[in-house]
Amino acid sequence: MAKKAKTDYEKVWDLFMEDFNDDELTNRYDNFKNTVKSLKDRYNEKVPAVNEALKKRGTLNDMILTCAKMGIVNQEAVEKDKEIQEFLDDVIPTLDDLKSKWEYEEALIKKYEDNSKDKLFHYWKIFKTLDKKTEPWLDWKKPYEKRII
Repeated sequence: MAKKAKTDYEKVWDLFMEDFNDDELTNRYDNFKNTVKSLKDRYNEKVPAVNEALKKRGTLNDMILTCAKMGIVNQEAVEKDKEIQEFLDDVIPTLDDLKSKWEYEEALIKKYEDNSKDKLFHYWKIFKTLDKKTEPWLDWKKPYEKRII
């Protein structure tokens, strides 16, 4: 007996399931999310030291200004201020770099989410066109929206 030809709906469904079950984009998406978490963790490890240095620097600057008003040069405070500034000059560019990298990764995450949602919607529109009994969009997408396609 001859094999029954697939309907257009079945053909599109097969293509959809192929996209849905392909893990490549989902794996990349997960890697982006892991990278963002790692970058933010590294950033947050450095922030307390930077905040403490900024606080110390503010105190030192107040002390240097007070001494200067009294006509005293506190060389030790000036040297300590320079040390703190060198530390900040070292660390702040690293923090800026980490932040820019995680913002780039977050932009990729957003693109993947938007593209996946768009692709899912286009599949639904095709299914709706081929079969008028297809569920409304908000109901139909629920089992599929957690994956990146």
